[in-house]
Amino acid sequence: MVFPKGITGFGPSLKGKDAPAMSEALLHSLVYFAGQLEGYRVAEIEPPRQDSNYYRAMLQGNAGQADVDLVFNAVYPYFAAIGDGSVWMQLAWVDAPAGLRGRLEPQFTYLPPDLLQAEFSGNDLVELFPSEIRQIQYWETRTYGDVIFNGYD
Repeated sequence: MVFPKGITGFGPSLKGKDAPAMSEALLHSLVYFAGQLEGYRVAEIEPPRQDSNYYRAMLQGNAGQADVDLVFNAVYPYFAAIGDGSVWMQLAWVDAPAGLRGRLEPQFTYLPPDLLQAEFSGNDLVELFPSEIRQIQYWETRTYGDVIFNGYD
């Protein structure tokens, strides 16, 4: 997987250029809608911070469903699920419930745990801005997940 330009959130703004538009309002609407249809209550959606490039949606399960946390890249329409104890730059990748994936996948691309845990190669960096490559090197990032959903500051 070649990382698309700007995936890390570092570098020149891509708004209106090469990156797809990531609408925060659309993200909120889709998460609330998907959660409601699948029996979850959205407890909170945290926006990206100065030290992260992703939204984090915390959904509470009903009637025996486990709670689930989803992360969404702030630039590109990628999402994944993280497990309990996931914090800042230590995200534990888990499978997202199939129902939620199905409801979100028309607008977002689901990235499974096996991809996110895999190590990338130098060839995967060819499209990135120099500032993104510097961050990856500085933080000694090794996996796809740690680039796509990072805590660089």
